[in-house]
Amino acid sequence: LSPSDPTSTSTSLNTATMATCDACNKADPKFRCSACKLTRYCDATCSRNHWRLGHKKACQMLVKQWKDLTERDQRIDNTAKRLQSLTDEDLCSVCLEILNEDNALPLPCSHFLCVNCMLTLPGMKEADVPFDG
Repeated sequence: LSPSDPTSTSTSLNTATMATCDACNKADPKFRCSACKLTRYCDATCSRNHWRLGHKKACQMLVKQWKDLTERDQRIDNTAKRLQSLTDEDLCSVCLEILNEDNALPLPCSHFLCVNCMLTLPGMKEADVPFDG
């Protein structure tokens, strides 16, 4: 269990005044689940009871989803940084065209392909290209 964060409030509703214990429904719980940080509890007894009633499985799923989203966001940030750092010396690994943010697709190996070369790969079609431009 970890104490609730007193600074976390919604701009439209004060969630601290509406919060209830997820195990016994008493108002103003003082602790959160230390893993998912979403469920709230009065005390360790409520936490243990709720864990046994099924929070364990839900919590593990929530933590995994949060981790997956965080990793995905990190990959997106890294890709954006790589695209922004392209120079006139960065070339498509296939056709050697000069790349820019509008035509470059980064590969996991750190090389880049232009959109046209990506579309020429066997089995690729426009819908498969991870490109928003």
